[in-house]
Amino acid sequence: MKIYLTEDHPNSQKIAEGEIPYEDYKDELEAAVDFVNRARKLKGFRPGKAPTKAIETNFPAEIRASLWDSYVRDALVTELTSLGTEPLTGFNDPEWVASVGQLDFGTEKPLKFRVTFDVAPEFELPDFSGISATRYPPAGLDRLVDDHISMLRYQNATMEPPPPDYEARNGDEAEFSYTVWNQSGKEVKRPKNDLLPMTVHVGRYEKNISPWSRIVAQSLLGRREGDEYDYPVEVPENILDRNIAGKTVTCKVKVTRVRMRVLSQLDDAFARSLNCPEIENLETLRDVARKEIYDEVLKQNESLFEEQIFSAATDLLNVNPPLMATTRELRNLAAKTGLTEQDFEAFNKGANTIGSQKVRTAQENAKRLVLWELLSDKIIDQEGLMPGEGVDAVSEALLEFYPSISSETEKARVRDQLASKPENLNQYRVSVARRRAIKYIAERANVNEVSAEEQERLIAENERRQSERLAENISRIMAEKAASQNQPDGGGEADGDSGPAGEHKHEHAHVHDHPHADGHGHDHEGDPAAHAGEGHSHPHEHVHGHEHDHGAGHEGGYHAHDGIDGHGHHHDRGDDHDHGHGHDHGHDGPSEGGESR
Repeated sequence: MKIYLTEDHPNSQKIAEGEIPYEDYKDELEAAVDFVNRARKLKGFRPGKAPTKAIETNFPAEIRASLWDSYVRDALVTELTSLGTEPLTGFNDPEWVASVGQLDFGTEKPLKFRVTFDVAPEFELPDFSGISATRYPPAGLDRLVDDHISMLRYQNATMEPPPPDYEARNGDEAEFSYTVWNQSGKEVKRPKNDLLPMTVHVGRYEKNISPWSRIVAQSLLGRREGDEYDYPVEVPENILDRNIAGKTVTCKVKVTRVRMRVLSQLDDAFARSLNCPEIENLETLRDVARKEIYDEVLKQNESLFEEQIFSAATDLLNVNPPLMATTRELRNLAAKTGLTEQDFEAFNKGANTIGSQKVRTAQENAKRLVLWELLSDKIIDQEGLMPGEGVDAVSEALLEFYPSISSETEKARVRDQLASKPENLNQYRVSVARRRAIKYIAERANVNEVSAEEQERLIAENERRQSERLAENISRIMAEKAASQNQPDGGGEADGDSGPAGEHKHEHAHVHDHPHADGHGHDHEGDPAAHAGEGHSHPHEHVHGHEHDHGAGHEGGYHAHDGIDGHGHHHDRGDDHDHGHGHDHGHDGPSEGGESR
């Protein structure tokens, strides 16, 4: 094989142009043609009986792909390695394969190819001493323990028949049915499953019902069993049914059943009912919860600290990220954040849509991820941070970052989980090495260690601001409601409100199917050490503004988590503060199919 390499392109790429004599690849070409001849049907010929020239003429793409897989790729890798050039992107990456468009072949002809591939740019490690980062200690634990126990009481509550004239509250169950009528007095057709009575939790976002039902469910707060009332809904312009688009329809609602949520008494019997061997009474429940919450908050704070290091360190790297590697990361982020072809089309056209803005954010995050891979790989190689091979070596390295795992039982659990997936062991090695790289940078950065007292003060200040905002919102809503009730006829009070005057006046609703952001959206996956011996999670709002709702969806007793679950650095934020990125800095274990170093 004769091969010629171009100089580096601006995007950290090289182009390899080469030629293979016909005699050197003759057998591979014949095998490729025979494979395609048997796999594809050509009109006028039986399968496998078409002449070679006809197959080469009609199926060049298939022959090119077969030649690449069976011969050219391996030969090219061998030749590049002998020249001291190692492509960054994997040889099976779609970006790499797509670059092999110019593969010219044919009987009695040499095979010519032109392949573009990424190479690592040359750079020196920057000076990390200018990086500033803040590390926060666990604080506010008493409040978090109280919140956690309140959540457990809520989850283990019973649903009981209410007293007469009981008005549904948040958390209660209500069964209802409804019909929809347009302004002409005709009933609007709806799906059959929407016509049956349905049960929902009052005040909770229900995912598994239709947008119509979800809107109507918002009107159940304060309703009584047996109530029948009209609930006006403003329909948006872009709805498919043009007969009601942009108009107000009336939902005739009937509340057929209400069950009130009755919380358990907060006593030793409640603690024992959680079915956790470690919990004997209310005091041990608080002790167990406090330990687990401390570990969780410690991990969250460390995750935020490492996010600062990651972001600042990649900002110091003044190189162009390789194009194919960036495309690969963008593809991964697009899949995780739900970006569509329409979003990319809008971005390419320069449209200022939410989707195009997400694409722009994902592009920047993809570049940052590639820069982090380059930077961390250089630190790992230079400082020898890659753990040894084998389960024991990787397990020992992983436990460096989980000092709370001290018992031999928990350590054995981590080793067993690593051993159960040997195909992912190298990915865990890379994950630990990258986290060691963050630690290396942090040791050279300017770190502000916040005291526990200062953190308590920050949390108290944050809670005060939240209370003020809540009070302001309640005052605004009450003022708007009072103003609407004082308007003349038609001024906004819902027709047919069944409550007495001044009680539960439900305003117009809008049919907008907004998916609720359940929790903070962080994608915690992969780390065998992260949940070794860990118990039930808890909701709390972090002082930095991220709302961590770890408890959502857990029903029943007190659960100890044994599964592989990495705490930190796979931030896939798809919620209210959607940054559209998935930073895999090495804090968590790699997911299936992750990048191996």
